[in-house]
Amino acid sequence: MLEELLNSEGLKAVEKYRQSFIDGDRVATGKTNKSVNYEVKKEGNQSFTLTVYGRKDISDLEDGVSPDEYASNPASFSDLEQWVSARGLNRTAESIDEGLRKNGWVSGNGPKGGTPNIITTPTNQILKSITDKVTAISKELVAKQIVITV
Repeated sequence: MLEELLNSEGLKAVEKYRQSFIDGDRVATGKTNKSVNYEVKKEGNQSFTLTVYGRKDISDLEDGVSPDEYASNPASFSDLEQWVSARGLNRTAESIDEGLRKNGWVSGNGPKGGTPNIITTPTNQILKSITDKVTAISKELVAKQIVITV
């Protein structure tokens, strides 16, 4: 019962994140969007874990990237060329790299250029949905265990 619920919610979570990235105009090549997936693991007899994951730098969509952060983990020129092409920009990968090293990612309106709540909002929605459904299941199971005789 719980495993099926988490699988269903995992599918919905993937779609929520992907749609949030589309709505926030944060999809260019589609690599990050396609990287979002989920996994449900059974741990022990009755314990399950739902993990929603994506590329290692996916949090940069919300958090942005400072110049120092970018310099410590720069994008490959190949990735930058694909991004420039997907966005239809008349710039070189080298010029994008230079700008990121100097300014960080400043295209968003967050403190370091990210898109505020692009990850937080779907996360909160997903957690609320799972919490509400697990609570309902718990109440139903407890109700079945209680027998009141007068």
